[in-house]
Amino acid sequence: MKKTLSIFLSVLLLFCTVAFSLTAAAEGETPEIVDSGYCGGEGDGTNVTWVLTNDGTLTIRGEGEAATFRPSDSIPWCSYDNQIQSLVIENGVTVFNSWNLFGCSELTSIDLPASLQGFSLGDYLCVGSKLLEIHVDSDNPNMKSQDGILLSKDGTKLLAYPVGRHFAVIPEGVTDIGRFYGADILSVVIPEGVERISGGTFSECFNLARISMPLSMKRIENAAFYETFAIGIVEYHGTQEQWDQISIELDENIPTHTNYKLHEAYRAYAEGHDVIFEDRVTKAPTCFEEGEKELMLCYTPGTTWSHPYRQNFVTILPALNHCNAYDVPATEATATEHGYTAGVWCPDCNTWRSGHAVIHNHLGQQTVLQAPTATEDGLVDIVCTVCGEHGQYTVSATGPQPGDNGSDSGSSGGFWVQIQSFFRGIIDWFLRLFKWLG
Repeated sequence: MKKTLSIFLSVLLLFCTVAFSLTAAAEGETPEIVDSGYCGGEGDGTNVTWVLTNDGTLTIRGEGEAATFRPSDSIPWCSYDNQIQSLVIENGVTVFNSWNLFGCSELTSIDLPASLQGFSLGDYLCVGSKLLEIHVDSDNPNMKSQDGILLSKDGTKLLAYPVGRHFAVIPEGVTDIGRFYGADILSVVIPEGVERISGGTFSECFNLARISMPLSMKRIENAAFYETFAIGIVEYHGTQEQWDQISIELDENIPTHTNYKLHEAYRAYAEGHDVIFEDRVTKAPTCFEEGEKELMLCYTPGTTWSHPYRQNFVTILPALNHCNAYDVPATEATATEHGYTAGVWCPDCNTWRSGHAVIHNHLGQQTVLQAPTATEDGLVDIVCTVCGEHGQYTVSATGPQPGDNGSDSGSSGGFWVQIQSFFRGIIDWFLRLFKWLG
């Protein structure tokens, strides 16, 4: 019994030790502060502070209003705008202007407190945004979050849509859809109950290709889709007569294609055409180089729908970085062989990850030891003028030459060769004789 109790206590002590160690380790992972300061909009400005930590979180805390900083280079954290990934506003802050997020292109999430009186995304935050989630405390009396989308408390007004989601679906019950100016969205579904699209709502959404329009739509104001050139499908389940009842405004003083383009896109939908979105790898990643993937628009699979103002969405694919790559030392060049610089070889993708540049062989002094003939290889000796190293290499046989007729010495070709050699011998003998006599 005592032995059993002893074992039990030992196991319990071990468990408590491990739990304490894990808790201590977790507490030790507190993000480090990168920078901080004041950003208050009341009195001397010390009523609200900001803190940026190395995990990319910008935290706003304090009491009352935060200041609105204009121009953008006066924003206290502007030098870190490409490092900010999440915004957390703590309870107590009542006003925060989204202008202060100008240039925060890497921002993906926003958390808002119960004390904040209101919030909306300005045009400057829609363009190129990666925002995916907007959350607000459930005790906030003016706003609520539904599936990461910021709405008025009664759910009828869209305050801010996370436009990093390329396929926008506006929640049911919304009657005022706000603005998506310059957002990188590919399609949008507008719910029943919306009767009007205000001017500028989807202006310069260069990649917006598909719109689902509700039967409740009555009015599309001028420039609602200004310079939204990629529109290819307007999905509308009413009749042609109902479509014609929608007031699509056109101001002759403002260059716009809204009227023509919307009608054209609706006809394409009514005739059964469609727009397809395809992911295509345009540059495959390698062990050491990033690749690229483009989200393209097309009418049928395998084709591309091009427009001079439309842009494809390019996603960077990370390099593969195989873990089996290993270092290969450099090899020196010799008199007859090339050398190579040090490099990293990846056996997984069968390529050099880095290095391995050619070092050309040395230039050497050549001596012919044996000239090649029609049937036999020759031999050349080479001496390196840099390192003095000797090397030899063969020279291929020349093969039959014009006028040769094989190796038969009885042939006419072989006979004349022998005659020429005989006379050359006599001439050489006379030359040596004259030299000796002279």
